[in-house]
Amino acid sequence: IERSQTGSLDATPASSGGDKAVIKLYAQRYLKEIIDMLDIVPRQMLLIFKMNDCLRHVDYALGSPSNNLVIAGKYASRRVLDSDISHPEGTMLGFFKSWIQY
Repeated sequence: IERSQTGSLDATPASSGGDKAVIKLYAQRYLKEIIDMLDIVPRQMLLIFKMNDCLRHVDYALGSPSNNLVIAGKYASRRVLDSDISHPEGTMLGFFKSWIQY
């Protein structure tokens, strides 16, 4: 479960009930801190977290070697740019600012 200690970034499922028990213990111990953190995270970021979780699950289920997070990130950043352009600050400078941030 401790990927920082094993060096593994594989999205493999937990191998034993012990891993689930450790996760449950941490969740109970840090519940207040988790809720406080989620209160300050923008809704768009929470949506990205959930999308990432769903994509990892789909990748694992399909055995896909591609990194859908990178693909989704490209689409998400493009959507933010499109949104900024559709609501410009009224000047060409605002357009270029949005484009440079993209």
